[in-house]
Amino acid sequence: MSGNLITNSVSLCMEACLQNRGIIFIPEDIGNYYLERDMLIRLFEHIEPSINYGWLVYPSRKNLTLAARTFVEFILAEVEKEPICGLIKTDVRGIVV
Repeated sequence: MSGNLITNSVSLCMEACLQNRGIIFIPEDIGNYYLERDMLIRLFEHIEPSINYGWLVYPSRKNLTLAARTFVEFILAEVEKEPICGLIKTDVRGIVV
């Protein structure tokens, strides 16, 4: 895959897509918000996505500061509670629709 826009910002990807600049692959819970409002159309319905991972990247567990260790433990505990995407109920771009 290649293109002129490379980003890790969901809101920027969404804005570009809504301006007809290309297609995006986003979590279904986020996409449904826009599908329900006829702002997006679903492509490739026959393909079942298999990406369901996230990464927390840090140098090493050895010699982590207390703040970093606390943050890692907090994130891991939150992820175990419930999927983050399930909480999204609004426009991820921060724009009132």
